[in-house]
Amino acid sequence: MKKLLSARKKKAILFAVAAGICVSGAVLPQPAEAVEQFNIDWDGKTLFNIKYYGSSDYTARRASFFQDGETINGFTIHALNYDLTSAIKTRLNEGFRWWAEILGPGANISEPAQYFVGTNDLANAGAISMSARNGKETRNPDLFKEIFQSGQRVKQFNNLEDVPYDSPTQKVLTTDDMAVGLVGIGQYVGTSPVDDGGYGFVKPEYYASPTPQNILGVDIAAVMFHEIGHSLGIGASTNKLSINFAGQDSIFYFDDFDEKNYAAHLYDQYGRQAKPHAVILASQEGISSLAAYLEENPDKKSLYSTDNVFVVNSTQEARKSGKVYAYFAGENVTEALGGKTFTRADGQQISGIPVNLWEGEPDLSHLELARSMMSHQNYRSYVNFMEVELAALQDMGYTIDRKNFYGRSIYADGLTLTNTQGYSARKNGAYVDGYNHSTLGVGLHVYGSHNNITQAGNIFADGEGAVGVRVDGINNTLTVAKGTEIHADGNYNDGVLIAYGKNHNVNIAGTVTATGKAEMR
Repeated sequence: MKKLLSARKKKAILFAVAAGICVSGAVLPQPAEAVEQFNIDWDGKTLFNIKYYGSSDYTARRASFFQDGETINGFTIHALNYDLTSAIKTRLNEGFRWWAEILGPGANISEPAQYFVGTNDLANAGAISMSARNGKETRNPDLFKEIFQSGQRVKQFNNLEDVPYDSPTQKVLTTDDMAVGLVGIGQYVGTSPVDDGGYGFVKPEYYASPTPQNILGVDIAAVMFHEIGHSLGIGASTNKLSINFAGQDSIFYFDDFDEKNYAAHLYDQYGRQAKPHAVILASQEGISSLAAYLEENPDKKSLYSTDNVFVVNSTQEARKSGKVYAYFAGENVTEALGGKTFTRADGQQISGIPVNLWEGEPDLSHLELARSMMSHQNYRSYVNFMEVELAALQDMGYTIDRKNFYGRSIYADGLTLTNTQGYSARKNGAYVDGYNHSTLGVGLHVYGSHNNITQAGNIFADGEGAVGVRVDGINNTLTVAKGTEIHADGNYNDGVLIAYGKNHNVNIAGTVTATGKAEMR
């Protein structure tokens, strides 16, 4: 699903588990209205405060936060036009819970991150975070991230209309530090008459399943998980300057950002790292047009320069070429990829995650691994982050124990190896005896193709939706060695899951179990 972009500036006790996640009712005082709010906790810490708005809460001011009146491709959006059902709110909260489990153990948090969720009639969903210091919007630093990692305190708001932001003018109207998340839930994304009023979003009976299970409807928890990812900072904060020069009607450029920001880890098709105020061009030839523009508009030279550009091919041929024209790179990502490289447009092999290119405007805000949760592809076979996507968050400054969710990931192709790495409970950054209880945990993930992998490390997992060994790609051979034990014994677990692809071979000489509710083998 997209972020809330359109014409506005791009910015970047329902269920409990033993690990400590819970949902509680409201704490902050509320007026006598239908607005519902929930707190999502982890181990005694409140990480998220969420307030839901719908048609019964409509005011023009509130609706303006969810794109009311904006026109996209000739379609005029109407916001707060319907109410989310109780079942869908429950499932949305579960998406927040998944994130609480990832962020909670490493969080240094003094007060929760506030989210406001509203509805509109756009066949989409989207999220942004607004971060402001001293009354100025900023990603240097990103206060939203600082809430989780540095105990940053910001102003808390009882109601959406109290947020001092004017949507039409895109201006922050306060001198306080603030950071809030906005999530818009649209309509008619799928077809489902159950639970959601026919709006296409569904709440399945399970808490977590490792692959999408819905055909006609869309699991709203996975949608929310993706959108929260954007609000946590996975997004290129860009802006545009309207011009009329050399056949162009606008110049796109990066906003200001700090060294840990998502954008600081982006590289273009020539290996140039994104810098604040870098102009985003569709071709190398655009540099000469930019130079001519600056000569005619010397007042712009303080912001833009032909030495600070980011070139990303905008053609459909580039999208279909199989080469990488923009990518996210960092130390943790390189470590997680384990030697896997991609071919850049200039033929160089790079270690990084390909990112989405242009969608009318430069997108650059989706991590384009095959069928990944954080991609913008039509079909995604994941409902959570791969290990390398968690690594990207680590590179952005989040403290995450990604090995609590993945024993090992193999992204490379054509390997023959014996994996002795197992997967079990975690304590103080190490594996210890006992089952790993993580939601959607994976003992071994084979993403690449044409591999011959022998699993010789024991795997013990029983978190909701966990998997012993997950195989994607094509033409992989997996052998579970004699004497090796793979136990994925929680609800909706798989001992060995062939999640995607063709021509895979599985040989089991050891022991594989999946004894939980609705197990799938």
